[in-house]
Amino acid sequence: MFTSPRPPLPLSLIWTEEEAALVIQSHWRGFLVRRQPEIQELRVWQKDWRQENENIRNKVEEFWADKIDDEQNS
Repeated sequence: MFTSPRPPLPLSLIWTEEEAALVIQSHWRGFLVRRQPEIQELRVWQKDWRQENENIRNKVEEFWADKIDDEQNS
């Protein structure tokens, strides 16, 4: 077994000109869309929402653990 295989070929040697142009164009279109103010606002909201609900499973487990404790203590 080889411990350090040969590095992969760069994409510039693998892709045809058409494939490379397609990738460049799609990245450019994505960049232009992400610059739009509505999309910027949506991305900020999504980031905040992800941070807010980061540990949702832990929060749910804690909630139910507290409910079970309350019922057992009653």
